[in-house]
Amino acid sequence: MAPDKIILVIALAIVAGILGWGVMTMARGGDYNVKNSNRIMRYRIIFQA
Repeated sequence: MAPDKIILVIALAIVAGILGWGVMTMARGGDYNVKNSNRIMRYRIIFQA
């Protein structure tokens, strides 16, 4: 596999993991959601860029 495809797969896995983390945070709700939801969204946007 070419190095650029490996990097793409790794980046995709990271974004999917962060997205899953955000969904779990929203599902959990409460104080944890209030404190962390914006930070998690920023992480996802950074890795998508």
